Amino acid sequence: MAAVGVGTGGLLLSVYQMRYHVLLFACLVAQTVAVIGIWKFPADPDAAPEPPGSKD
Repeated sequence: MAAVGVGTGGLLLSVYQMRYHVLLFACLVAQTVAVIGIWKFPADPDAAPEPPGSKD
């Protein structure tokens, strides 16, 4: 039994749309992880190394 209202072209289009949305979501997650990583780096007090002459 065939799906009602969805032809072969419509099904192919919906698969490509879903693929696009998954890719868009993956990019959004990657950007969020990058922003959190960049934001945490300067916020961490031990992130910056000590200058070479400061150890006594």
